[in-house]
Amino acid sequence: MFDYTQRFAYDMAAIEEVMNQQQIFIAWRVVLFFCLAFAAVGGDVTATAQEEAPKFTLARSNAAPDQFDLLISDGDEKVISGTFTRAQMEVFRQVLIEARKFALTEEEAGKGTAKTTRIASSSQPALIIDVSKTGDQSQLFITFTTEVGHITIRAGRVQRGIRREDGLFYQLLSRLESLLPKSSAPTT
Repeated sequence: MFDYTQRFAYDMAAIEEVMNQQQIFIAWRVVLFFCLAFAAVGGDVTATAQEEAPKFTLARSNAAPDQFDLLISDGDEKVISGTFTRAQMEVFRQVLIEARKFALTEEEAGKGTAKTTRIASSSQPALIIDVSKTGDQSQLFITFTTEVGHITIRAGRVQRGIRREDGLFYQLLSRLESLLPKSSAPTT
């Protein structure tokens, strides 16, 4: 006669083994699913958390031929704009030129910590440039103030050793030089 209790115990052990394997398989699938979901969500979060680079617009004003509209944005939400005369824009250009010259020198360069120097004009306080120097690099920051408000942005950098310049600061200086004819005397 056949012993059903032994057969039942054997079948139960086999079923239990299969169930354990399925549970492990399902557990790994769930872990994999959560890892993939986290990676997908994490990728989206990083993409939306990155803020855009600062931007500017500088053009002749439509209201008057000898006026210029300057708009500076942090690339995210803050935008400050103002309208300036040719004389004011000449002062801005001189401030930018002086800041660029200073950024290229080793003068006032911090050895361990950054050392910051402010370059501005007392006659036109709407545009201030801060040059922060460490090692072989100068960081440039623009503070732009109008009746609308004020904004400070990281505007560029220069590797002094190789004289490599990049950033919005240099684009703004180039745009000013293309809009304004060369003047013989500085107006700072």
